[in-house]
Amino acid sequence: MDFSFTLPETNLLFGRKTLLELGTRAKQHGKRALLVTGKASMRRLGFLQKAQESLENAGLKVTSMEGVGPNPTVATVQRGIDIGLKSGCDLVVAIGGGSTIDAAKVMAVGIGHEDSSIWPYIRCEKETTDRTLPIIAIPSTSGTGSHVTWYTVITNQDSGEKTAYSSRHIFPTASIVDLDIVSTMPPKVTAETGFDALAHVMEAYVSNRANPVTDVLCLRAMELIAQNLVRVFVSPDPDSRRAMALADTYAGICITSSRTIMVHGMGNTVSGVYPNIAHGQALACLTPPIMRYNIENSGEKTVSKYCDIARALGEDVARIDRKNATKSVEAVLRIQKAIGIRMGLKDCGVTEDSIKKLTDYSLELGMGAISCNPVQPKREDIVRIYEQSL
Repeated sequence: MDFSFTLPETNLLFGRKTLLELGTRAKQHGKRALLVTGKASMRRLGFLQKAQESLENAGLKVTSMEGVGPNPTVATVQRGIDIGLKSGCDLVVAIGGGSTIDAAKVMAVGIGHEDSSIWPYIRCEKETTDRTLPIIAIPSTSGTGSHVTWYTVITNQDSGEKTAYSSRHIFPTASIVDLDIVSTMPPKVTAETGFDALAHVMEAYVSNRANPVTDVLCLRAMELIAQNLVRVFVSPDPDSRRAMALADTYAGICITSSRTIMVHGMGNTVSGVYPNIAHGQALACLTPPIMRYNIENSGEKTVSKYCDIARALGEDVARIDRKNATKSVEAVLRIQKAIGIRMGLKDCGVTEDSIKKLTDYSLELGMGAISCNPVQPKREDIVRIYEQSL
């Protein structure tokens, strides 16, 4: 077999005013919707009300579940499951950032299986089946790609464990990318989620599961991000917002098939142990040292790919060698500085004495991503990278 490619099972609607289509799409899949959102922004900006009106005008009964925060927890998911079961919901609609969509995916599992004990599903100790409710995702950010992936990432608030799990049953049935919604992102969220999208495509491109289909999408997404992320952070306009939303969608498709690498395997651990650290910021701290590690320890194929990344990010690369490959790191650092997220883990509150715990959790919970890294690290390599990231 030359390669395998996982085709997303999501019907995508992309453009301005697409939220107006929600009711029409939703009534094809259910009659009672659990409408899941974050803490305040979608209500404050009026999009939550528009979503509810669209659903109700199409004849659906709507029950709201608000308050999903960053790095969503088992407790939050269980609250949503209990609400959905009590209301007899047969459809889950998520409007918000990646955390909201991730939480909604697991709520769909729990409600469909009539089981609020959700951590065993996340740890793959219980099987996720086609009893999972249909999911409609409406992203408010351009970075996580969750609206087109079969992944969700949840934190166990009791242990600090944060892990991803995947199932084809949690692909959103439909995804509505409304450019009017993503255009409301504040600069900090724009930077953190935009870097998440960049990390996704750089990681998928060098992953040992990369394939010719995702390679093309990865490179195009990198070009879009290089041309638009700083612009959309400093002085956003409709064209740059559209470009970032498109790059984010490409990125989600890419990681579904080619997966992420040890940046995400280690980064998820950081924001699990330190839930106040944004996911994108954790990735920003870890990306440069892991890029250097891979360039220094990999073979010609991976070095060549990092040269491709450098070119896609605007660097002049005349020939393929390790020196030119490191220009990809320089390009990433330049982008990070321009959008205000160039810092170390220590600046974010991580202490040196937590490195052992971070390493243990990475090796236990992050091995899915770490196993896709082009170079297989030893424990001491992971410790050293955390130390360099401080």
